[in-house]
Amino acid sequence: MEQLKKWREANDCTAEMAGAGVGVSKVHWLRLENGDRAVTAQMAVKIERLTGIPRETLRPDIFKERAGA
Repeated sequence: MEQLKKWREANDCTAEMAGAGVGVSKVHWLRLENGDRAVTAQMAVKIERLTGIPRETLRPDIFKERAGA
């Protein structure tokens, strides 16, 4: 998922640091970035808290646009 990699690079954050921020390993985070692993609904919420990337962007098939978002 390109947004995750862009966020990490823009924030001078390693994959290990980003993964730790949402409770997964460096390898897991890199698989999310590369699209080798799907972002679950629960993970989308955690990633949103860490990165500010809306969960609707991460999983539009699960989350609908929130009013005012």
